[in-house]
Amino acid sequence: MGDAAVTNDPVAGQGANMAAHAAAVYERRILDHGDRPFDEEFLRATFAEYWEKARHATRLSNDLLAPPPDHVLATLEAAQTVPEVAHRFARIFSDPADYASWLTDAEIAMSYLASKGA
Repeated sequence: MGDAAVTNDPVAGQGANMAAHAAAVYERRILDHGDRPFDEEFLRATFAEYWEKARHATRLSNDLLAPPPDHVLATLEAAQTVPEVAHRFARIFSDPADYASWLTDAEIAMSYLASKGA
């Protein structure tokens, strides 16, 4: 489980989050599966459910390994004075699903910052 399927650099602190998520998905899927065989279809469907959330953590982890682009630097600067920006940025570490919807796209991120007066 966890790192056996997907390994994330510790820079984003997502290892424990994703290990716990994997355990919860796998437990529920196993219990719900009943007496049916644990075949390739089961394995692929179970991983797909896990990956639906884990892909966001992996993207965040991988992106944090590269130098931050200008819009991310602008976000960090805005977060120093705009609490709403700071809170949204901080929440990507507990739930990285929101990350790709705004901080991976320069135009969307800058528009968001402008809407918050940053």
